[in-house]
Amino acid sequence: MKRISASWAWGIALAGFLGAAGPSWACDIALWYHVVPKQQQTEVPLNAHVSLLTFKSATRSFAWLREGPNGSVENVPFTLSWKPGDGTHENAELIPESPLAANSRYRIELLQQGGGPITLTSFTTGSSEDGTAPAAPSVTVGKILPYVPQEEASGAECFVETGFARLTASSAGAVTYLLHEGDTLLAAGLPAEASLAFSCPAANRTIRGTLTAVDLAGNRSEPVPVTLEQRCVRESPWGGCSTSGSTGGLVLLALAWVAVMLLCPWLQKHFKSL
Repeated sequence: MKRISASWAWGIALAGFLGAAGPSWACDIALWYHVVPKQQQTEVPLNAHVSLLTFKSATRSFAWLREGPNGSVENVPFTLSWKPGDGTHENAELIPESPLAANSRYRIELLQQGGGPITLTSFTTGSSEDGTAPAAPSVTVGKILPYVPQEEASGAECFVETGFARLTASSAGAVTYLLHEGDTLLAAGLPAEASLAFSCPAANRTIRGTLTAVDLAGNRSEPVPVTLEQRCVRESPWGGCSTSGSTGGLVLLALAWVAVMLLCPWLQKHFKSL
């Protein structure tokens, strides 16, 4: 994973994979990992937006296609806006220029130079628009996950110089969330279970912000206050994130192996003397 910039940055990583051994999945990040509407979703409102967390690159673009009979497709005009994600992913929002057709099938494709299109999601619309905002979210802030300093990185760690604060949000009807600090948007497109990333080392500080739930049509709930700690905790050599699991587990295993090798001659001599 590339390093996050020196100025602190917030981001997203699925907390369901962040176990005690650390997020071992994160060294192999896909082109995108969170998209709404989700694949094969039905009854999508006619004023729906598409939101996804992905890499922003001049060599990539998107296509919004309406699928017709006999394999025909029709391009859907849309506007594209970007919001901050983390040091790797950003939040792309695709907004159609006019309401979608009822009971129709659509797909979103990622276009890359030198490669064929990749379908990010496909969905089917319902018969009406949605103008009702989701409920204000309930938010739980979890523990701070430690970071690995650059000078101590072995090359196997996933999150060098990156700390995390866990966050869980829930709201009926919501599919994404917006995190603000005052008028500043810190992160967008947050999954319901996420970890917010910040650059380390950095001075500890308290983020007093708000979290807003957003539904498929872009309707926003009332914001709710949320307090997060940006606190850089150094990883000890006994635990951490690596591409193969816990660094701590590997260290302990290596120490145990060394201890056995050192004790083997003594044990053999001891038992022979009995």
